[in-house]
Amino acid sequence: FAADDKQSLYSRNYTWASAHPRLQFLGRTALLSRNYRSTREIDRAAFSVLVADEGEELAPSHSIHEGPLPVLVRDLAAEAQAEWIARFVRQMAHHLHLKTSAAAVLVPNAAAGETIAVELRAHGIEARFFLGRDLELKADVVRVLTLHAAKGLEFPIVAVAGLESGRWAVPEDFDDLGLFAERARNERRVLYVGLTRAMRGLMLLVPHGCQHPGVVDLDLTNWHVETAR
Repeated sequence: FAADDKQSLYSRNYTWASAHPRLQFLGRTALLSRNYRSTREIDRAAFSVLVADEGEELAPSHSIHEGPLPVLVRDLAAEAQAEWIARFVRQMAHHLHLKTSAAAVLVPNAAAGETIAVELRAHGIEARFFLGRDLELKADVVRVLTLHAAKGLEFPIVAVAGLESGRWAVPEDFDDLGLFAERARNERRVLYVGLTRAMRGLMLLVPHGCQHPGVVDLDLTNWHVETAR
């Protein structure tokens, strides 16, 4: 049995016993801190999205691979996303000596995924939106998935886009700031899961005015920053 508490989306203070009372591994546990999937640059950028709850300790992993800084595109118009993604996918695929179908685009919801898939095809990138249950891993296309559907998967190249389509939590909408903190925590961790699907190349596209809790105070030192405007 293995778990990553940084990817726990629905439960705070996760324990094995919360999954089933007979899962008692006290005295027979080990902390696995080495990351074999992502480069240390991607791992560091993704980890900075998280904020620990009170009394919680989030431990970073240690990657054995190195690579380029992930790309952050800021102040982006929604209609320009596909152009940026298409260029990034082609460049990274060429750099890694892979087909463009080694890439995935992760989005908050199905509507954003359908739109981006159509726009990518208009830019010459064969892409298809998949619901999680219909995913075809051998299809020779760029896979467009929701962030939730991508959990447990990995791709050499990942772009996270469509963030303008979400209704993100902001403190002004909540009388109880504890509820806001819980919503923000969940949204940060969903984004973290999406970013850590990337193995070698990562791009995060942030539309103009985006209030996603994970990007409003992003540590830019972990990213190669491009400004669309």
